[in-house]
Amino acid sequence: MDGIIPRDDGVGLPALRDGAIEALTNAYAGDAISLDEYEKRVGAVQIAESRGDVEACLAGVESFRDTTPPYVQAASDSESIRCNRSSMSVRDSTLLTKRLDVEIDGGALSLDYRNIALPAGIYEVHIVARGGYCRIRVPDGARIENRIRMDASSVSAPWESGNGNDHRIVIRLSGDVSRSHVHISRPVHWKRFFSRLIR
Repeated sequence: MDGIIPRDDGVGLPALRDGAIEALTNAYAGDAISLDEYEKRVGAVQIAESRGDVEACLAGVESFRDTTPPYVQAASDSESIRCNRSSMSVRDSTLLTKRLDVEIDGGALSLDYRNIALPAGIYEVHIVARGGYCRIRVPDGARIENRIRMDASSVSAPWESGNGNDHRIVIRLSGDVSRSHVHISRPVHWKRFFSRLIR
C-alpha cells in the first residue's frame, strides 16, 4: 500500500473508538439521539474494525465530536507498526507514543515527526528490520540517540541541530536491523547548510 497509512489497519483504533463514544455521549446528553439510538451506535463503535466503521456511527452527530486535532493528544505508552513488503508513511498521532515498536520485513516505512507537536520527553523507536528501508524525519532541535544493532546494514543521520545540549525532545532508536537501511533526516536550513560548506 502506497501513501499515508490509513488508520483502518487498527493503528490508533482504540483512540478513535474512545473519541466516537464521547461524541455519542455528548449527542445523547444534548438530546440529539435517543437512548436506544445511543446504545445501538455505541455497540457498533465497540466492534468497529476500521476508521470508516467508526465514522459511520457518527452520521448526523459530527458536531458533538471533540475537534481537538489528534496530534495534540497525550502520548500513549506504546504502539506497534508492521510494514511487510509494502510502502507506508506514518505522520499522525501514532508517533506521539513513548515507545513505538516497528517491524519491517522487505518493506519501506517513513516515520514523519516534523509536523507533530511533540511534548518534551524521550520517544523510543524500536526497529526490527529484515531487508527493508526506514526513513525517520525528525523535527529541528530533536536529539537522536542511535542504539541500533546492525548486521550488513547502515544507519545514516545528519549532524545535530538546536541549541547545544538543550534538547527537550529525544528520539532514541534501538533494535536489530539486518540487510536494511535506516535514514534519519532533518528539515534543511539552507543558510546553515551553506555556512557549514564554506567553513
